[in-house]
Amino acid sequence: MKQFTLLFFSMLILASCNNNKKSEHSFNKYINTGESNGCWINTNTLKEGPAFSGIISAKLDSTVEWGLGFRDSFANIGNEIPKKITANAMAMKETDLDDAVLVVSIDRKDKNLFWQGADIKGFTPNAKEWSKVSVQYNLPKDLTPSDNITVFIWNKDKHQLYVDDFEVLFE
Repeated sequence: MKQFTLLFFSMLILASCNNNKKSEHSFNKYINTGESNGCWINTNTLKEGPAFSGIISAKLDSTVEWGLGFRDSFANIGNEIPKKITANAMAMKETDLDDAVLVVSIDRKDKNLFWQGADIKGFTPNAKEWSKVSVQYNLPKDLTPSDNITVFIWNKDKHQLYVDDFEVLFE
């Protein structure tokens, strides 16, 4: 049963990230509930263990600075360049010490155009409890289809943290 569940969710995520057909809508939503494929990066952090939903979450610790994330070009995201991004995840820290950041970064070739980060500690008041982390940003107006967007967890102090149900919504 566990293998069937993993296979089902893997196929679901693969379809959401590797879909070359652009949406008829001006927005797209990408969800990772603990599977690795397509537009998801740093999937080596996905492990069985504490999870908000299912049995897999991204585990960040003293050896992992760059956590689970999303990366794609705007050309693959929709019919038009989005105006806004919302990123959500469920997070659980092991201790009260955490300086992890939910980052949204946009690059054009080797130049960074946009970088915003929200400290996770503002969203996770208690250790060993799952809390929703959510950020929303208006995007710059001069973006091009070839620009790349990356949304990820930066574990800058390398404390133990679990991340699950990571989603990125473009509007």
